[in-house]
Amino acid sequence: MSYNPPPQSPIPADFLPVAGVDPVAPKPVVYRLPSPTVATVCFLVAMVLFNLLALVGRRTFGLSSIWVTFIGEIILVAALPLIFCKVLKYDFKQVFSRQPLQLGTLALCALVGLVAQFAVRLPSFVSNWLLQIFGPLYLPDQLEDGTPVGKWLLALVALVLAPICEEILNRGFVMAGYRRFGYWRCILIVGLFFGLFHQYPYRLLDTAIAGMILAYLTLTTGSIYASMAAHFGFNLLPTIVNFFREAINQALRDSNYEYSNADILIITGDQIVASIILSLISAALLFLLLRVITLRTARVRPGLVVNYNGLALDFVDSRAGATNSENGSYYGPANQPYRYASFGYQPVPMPFPNHLRPVQALEIPSPRVGWVIAFVLILVLFAFTSYTEIMLRAEGRNLCSRTPRICVTQVIPQSSSNRYITNLIYPGLSIKVFP
Repeated sequence: MSYNPPPQSPIPADFLPVAGVDPVAPKPVVYRLPSPTVATVCFLVAMVLFNLLALVGRRTFGLSSIWVTFIGEIILVAALPLIFCKVLKYDFKQVFSRQPLQLGTLALCALVGLVAQFAVRLPSFVSNWLLQIFGPLYLPDQLEDGTPVGKWLLALVALVLAPICEEILNRGFVMAGYRRFGYWRCILIVGLFFGLFHQYPYRLLDTAIAGMILAYLTLTTGSIYASMAAHFGFNLLPTIVNFFREAINQALRDSNYEYSNADILIITGDQIVASIILSLISAALLFLLLRVITLRTARVRPGLVVNYNGLALDFVDSRAGATNSENGSYYGPANQPYRYASFGYQPVPMPFPNHLRPVQALEIPSPRVGWVIAFVLILVLFAFTSYTEIMLRAEGRNLCSRTPRICVTQVIPQSSSNRYITNLIYPGLSIKVFP
């Protein structure tokens, strides 16, 4: 990030104090943010109620997984944090970062989500490969129910409800509670929460990394709409592939591929090696896109602290901070003065005119024991769901030991050089497609 110093004074004349007069700072506008404990409890309650909804909906009312997800996304994932915010009187605009963005920035964020789908392929494959110590992963219960209505409902959930509802909870309420932990620490924590939110160990690494990318976009742009657009881009390819799964499988069968009805996901060393190249190329492209978005945002958001690599380090509200001594001649957009620090140039908060009131967050005191206990309970719930998956994998291993012929012909394919191209593009597509 490099801007030439402007020829005029870096501080407008209205900002300069009058000689002999002590400027009186106006009282700040105070808004309330949730504490880490409240944010974690809200997340825990949403997870518990979602699991109860799935249990009751499927066993009592016979609902398919897609209908359970459709209902849960609306009344739990989205409505619950809004209820918490309303009852506890938090500031909606600040909690959910409802800052409008330009269409070009939103398009770039959607492209980030699409590229991130490939960038996280390596950690996804590695985690699945390690979990295969318990056996292959059987996926007999797909999310959509196979009907035309189910396909359209899955597309609605993946492309509309998930980007909106899940962002309200994760990059909205949860992130608001952990902002006080610092810029990048908040990104790491919110990403971990997003990985735990999906409740499956085979999806923990890739969803956690995706959650960090979404958190970075929200904090950097100051808008939850950025993460919603990226979430839409992340879900776009799997939705398209799933919608046309049968047509793709038919095309593969016509190309001398043998179709199998085994709903089994197996990761081999060939896939991991191939995914290294795919993930590295995608990660490089992802970095460039994040850099473009960051520098684009810095032109309209002067308080953004940008490092030499073009990524944001922090955001400093120029109206609320204390003035720091400048060390170096560098000025950003809107004549915002910067100082040189250990991690690059950082903005110096400018004196504010008397007619402007600084914004100040009211951080609710939160004892560490509160959110730590809630987070431990989330880990316990995640452990139960992990145990369920391990049992499913162990059952698959027992099937192979009882009927080795079926295991060889339908479960464990023979090695070939181009067998896993479809799985690299979308994991799960080649679950039922073996040569």
